Amino acid sequence: MEVRWEVIYIVKELWHGRSARDHATKDVGRGIWDAKKPASVSNLILLKFKEADEHEAKTLEEVKEREAEFFEKVSCVLKKAEQDFYGEKTSQEPIEHQLYMVWFILR
Repeated sequence: MEVRWEVIYIVKELWHGRSARDHATKDVGRGIWDAKKPASVSNLILLKFKEADEHEAKTLEEVKEREAEFFEKVSCVLKKAEQDFYGEKTSQEPIEHQLYMVWFILR
């Protein structure tokens, strides 16, 4: 299976193969930033598996309220990703089926 360059961009360029929360490189997987939106370059973050489970159990409003610094940091990275990757386009092709390939990139 060919890995799409969107996945490589997310893993290597946006998050440098590290958790968005603590910058760890071990046990890193994917996380959906906003569960109300589909997986896309501007809605995926890398988190350790435990962090991803904890994040996905919260609403984005809870994260914003309780972890303002983390929320702002991730929001800025994802905003830049949206501008860099999509430019003027408004539609974003979901890439959820490619997320499992992140494992092979991170190994």
